[in-house]
Amino acid sequence: MELISIIITSLLLFFAVYGFILVLAGATYKTKNVTPRTLTSIKILLPAYKPDQTFLQVLESVRKAKKNHPVDVFILFQEANQDIVQSAEKFGFDFEQKRFDHLSGNSYRHVLQYLCNHHLDENTHEYMLILDKDNIVDEAFFDHLAKTSLTDYHIIQGARKPLKTTEGIQLFDAISERYNDLMLRKGKLQLGGALEISGSAAVIKTNLFKYAIKQMDEEAPGYDKNFMVKLLTGPVKLRTLFEDALIVREEKTTEINNYQSQRLRWFGEQYFNAFYNSKSLIKAAFLQGKFRSFDYLITLIRPPRSLQLVGSGLLAASDLIDLNFGYLSLPFFFNAVSFGIVAVPAMKLHQVKRLIIGLNKVLFSNVIASVTCLKKKYRNTFIHTR
Repeated sequence: MELISIIITSLLLFFAVYGFILVLAGATYKTKNVTPRTLTSIKILLPAYKPDQTFLQVLESVRKAKKNHPVDVFILFQEANQDIVQSAEKFGFDFEQKRFDHLSGNSYRHVLQYLCNHHLDENTHEYMLILDKDNIVDEAFFDHLAKTSLTDYHIIQGARKPLKTTEGIQLFDAISERYNDLMLRKGKLQLGGALEISGSAAVIKTNLFKYAIKQMDEEAPGYDKNFMVKLLTGPVKLRTLFEDALIVREEKTTEINNYQSQRLRWFGEQYFNAFYNSKSLIKAAFLQGKFRSFDYLITLIRPPRSLQLVGSGLLAASDLIDLNFGYLSLPFFFNAVSFGIVAVPAMKLHQVKRLIIGLNKVLFSNVIASVTCLKKKYRNTFIHTR
């Protein structure tokens, strides 16, 4: 029993220290703006599955943000209400209506491959950008992008921020997004690695995007993590940048069922790639010298953040009961400091109670999602959420 405790504590300690180092590194990350220059051509892709009224706000935000920049927009409506389609027509963007529900497997993969084959040409648009159907684009998005050396990079990732954080689940989700920005983007870049893209708001070189989409595993249940695996094990050494000023805002869910569906998809994709692509990531790291691939494997196998925090807290409580601050308490120490660095700037004192209530709901949901996400019925599928 003592050996099991030591093994569990050691694993939690490894991930706690790993996250702590990345958070510290991310806290010191800064980008340098350059003299604004004319942007190269960019294609915005909006794969809109059953869009609602929020989608019209998204289109309005895109219209305002693109201004006179060389930005074109294409909407792929899937199973959309015709009132929404008709309302969207007034924006003057190119669009198509198409169904993919007759095809087996990951519907989002089919969507992305269709877009690559029919609506994305690297000779016309050097870069591309995917936006989700609820991503409200900041009006200065492309103005700020013009202040970066876009053509020096393969990927420039923007920041996804919440429209509001009035509920505990929304607040925890927003803190998790900030964690990801500090750890998986700013921290990795600061230490010489490649950032991990989020599902949207990333400006990506078109030919590289098309390459990775064509390489995607047929059974992968999501998009962004399998996409990153194909990039990191591919022939190109990625040049990536994170830019805080490139902002898209989205409504964070307040419903635990919807939150669990999101995590079921995200954990399923994370652990699918950790399990099925570990060999290719290790091979790329140690046979091709791409050690960023091994670092990415570490981030894929890490336990859910909420479970790390609560699990290490229980170990620390065990130490406290024994009136001892020792080895069992170390993971909690590093997790607590990391959480403080991330959470304190993102919330106000009166929100602490909401966060605790939200954490209790999220913890149970994440336990279920992480245990069930690799079931065969979730493989090779895409779980749509509102």
